[in-house]
Amino acid sequence: MALRLLLGYLAGTYNMDVGGDGAAVGLYDRHTIDLIALALAAEGDAVIHRIGDVTGQPAGINYAASELRNGANRSILAGVEPRVTQPRQRLMVDNTPGRFYFNTDALPERDRFPAFCEEIFRHVVGADIARLGSLPFHGMLSVRQVGEVRIASIATSPAEMIRGSSHISDGDDDIVVQLWQKGLADATQGERQSQIKASEGLVIDNARAARICTSDASRFFALMIPRRRIVGVRENGDRFAGAKLHGGPPVRLLLGYLEGTSAQELDSAPAAQVFGNHLVDLVGLALVGQDDTGELEAQAGVRAARLAAVLRTISRQSTDHGLNAGTVAAQMGITPRYVHLLLEETGRSFTQHVLEKRLERAAVLLREPSRLGRRIAELALEAGFADLSHFNRAFRRRFGDTPSGFRAVMRPHTDQA
Repeated sequence: MALRLLLGYLAGTYNMDVGGDGAAVGLYDRHTIDLIALALAAEGDAVIHRIGDVTGQPAGINYAASELRNGANRSILAGVEPRVTQPRQRLMVDNTPGRFYFNTDALPERDRFPAFCEEIFRHVVGADIARLGSLPFHGMLSVRQVGEVRIASIATSPAEMIRGSSHISDGDDDIVVQLWQKGLADATQGERQSQIKASEGLVIDNARAARICTSDASRFFALMIPRRRIVGVRENGDRFAGAKLHGGPPVRLLLGYLEGTSAQELDSAPAAQVFGNHLVDLVGLALVGQDDTGELEAQAGVRAARLAAVLRTISRQSTDHGLNAGTVAAQMGITPRYVHLLLEETGRSFTQHVLEKRLERAAVLLREPSRLGRRIAELALEAGFADLSHFNRAFRRRFGDTPSGFRAVMRPHTDQA
């Protein structure tokens, strides 16, 4: 499955012109490395020849693979298992695990619109749809989950889609990024009105009313992303509600990625998680591109927000004996390797950051009058240290004295108080 996802990604995006956009190129390279790592872990070195068939550059892929085999991306490989996916049959309702599929073509014409609107669209998408014109109605909806992101593929004959006050009460406040493949739409949310055509995108805030009207047959992807993932990229993420995404490099990469992988069944949790994270990265880059802050912010926006979040998590959870890059990555929806890459910018490793926070906590505990009767080994354990000898050595390097000496120096000040 990991190999199929990688090949689909390469087929959909390899020959795409990103127009010299440094941020988009950087994300493309990192995403490719992530997927190669997953494929190598699941299917071994035979993957190299298959990739070469798509890219025409097996030598370059061999270099990337050799870097991965030497440990450059080893942390994201844990727990990846090869699996076999049975071919998906094209049914009216597809119950393939992780995917929902519905197509009105299998129904009598008189039943198509009522079934699509009342039984499917309203409950799955959280909006109403009204048919326009006198042509026979056609509707298709496919939804699958990749990590925290839901991907919907929607096709309809001319129609009006409305998310009103009755729908907003459902509590769904996802940010929805639509990427149009076919058709022309007039969209309204708040004070924004936009006309969207193929190869362009639209941002819909599900916490607000919105209306989209299509005058001809249309097809588009809709990425339903938890609000916190977008706000993590842009603190003022609300301002993008109803915004049009022009067909720049991030939007083209998103469309190519989705079109190249739409038929792949993501039955591997690690691959699905990586796929979902890649989509959020590209959406974040596309949103940053709507500002006037230029390429520097585009390159730094996602990384800066995530680095700050990693450091906060280390600070808050440093006393947890099970804390590691993997647990932090899981909480943030990124890979352990990306955690290490983010921390490289600070000049300290993950282990060094955790050690510093634990030593700071130990010093606080040693100074507290209420803990003067506690054994030093107990305080070291409370601060997150499992090895007393390691704690003693690290403490002396950091503070220039042993824990017992540090406590003795602090005790007179405590007694005087």
